[in-house]
Amino acid sequence: MHSTCCTEFFTALFIALMHKNKSIWKRTSRLGSISTIYINLFLLYMWLITLLFYF
Repeated sequence: MHSTCCTEFFTALFIALMHKNKSIWKRTSRLGSISTIYINLFLLYMWLITLLFYF
């Protein structure tokens, strides 16, 4: 139960950040987009670690 709640929270947070970053990508330069991609990859990595940790 705890793991499911945590997973849903992190999934919702990740989706919200991705959606927010889409609008940021449109406004920033290529360099800004690259750094945003790395931030998203880091968030995805942390999300996967969280899933592995709880399951």
